[in-house]
Amino acid sequence: MLSLAYAFDSALVSASPAAPHRRLLGWSALILLHLARRPAAHVFENPANDCGVIDQGDDLHRRAALGTKLDDPFTLALSLYFASAVAQMLGDVALAAARAESSMQIATEHDLAQPRAWSMGVAGWCRVVNGDVPQGLALARQAVASMQAIQSRHLMTYLMGLLAHACFRAGDEAGAMKVVEDAIAMAEATGERFYDAELFRLRGNLLRNPAIGRGDESAASFRAAIEVARRQGAKTLEQRVIESLRQVDR
Repeated sequence: MLSLAYAFDSALVSASPAAPHRRLLGWSALILLHLARRPAAHVFENPANDCGVIDQGDDLHRRAALGTKLDDPFTLALSLYFASAVAQMLGDVALAAARAESSMQIATEHDLAQPRAWSMGVAGWCRVVNGDVPQGLALARQAVASMQAIQSRHLMTYLMGLLAHACFRAGDEAGAMKVVEDAIAMAEATGERFYDAELFRLRGNLLRNPAIGRGDESAASFRAAIEVARRQGAKTLEQRVIESLRQVDR
């Protein structure tokens, strides 16, 4: 089966400048369909392979360079965003940042509200991880606020998960907990569940934090994270939960 990680970056180059853009738009639609249905099983079904596909150095940069020759800003911004999201989930911060910043720039230049907000969330998370916590947190907050301003909840659970992590890194455990619990509630209401395992894992980590003081509830949250990950076939997310549990036992 074609990995979703490969599909994201293939979306950048599935049409040449002389070819119709329908094919590229079709890739974007396929990506959206995967996310709406059962994405984690495809993104994480084979973590080692996905990491290899998404991190091919010069070849990946060549494919991205070809993608920038397209004159369809919406599709290019969308494809770059999805590539950044996969890289973020697989832990490739450098690639996630590069794709997110490119998507955000294109979306801003062409006034594309949703791709701009989505890529802004990934860019903010990357900056936090890279040590620029104030700027990264500000971007993550702005991403969620921008989606709320246009009354859209598409991919909001993912953006809220990124914001929760940013809040946690900034030392705002209470704020992170509120965002996580709001995201879990939104996933229940909307059915957008592709990030559920990570949300429950984040919740478990926060519950056992002394600032929250609800460590007795963390085991149930970790169990929920593992159950979701296994149900979706999300091996990488399952391993993240297992690692969090190991840290609890130390």
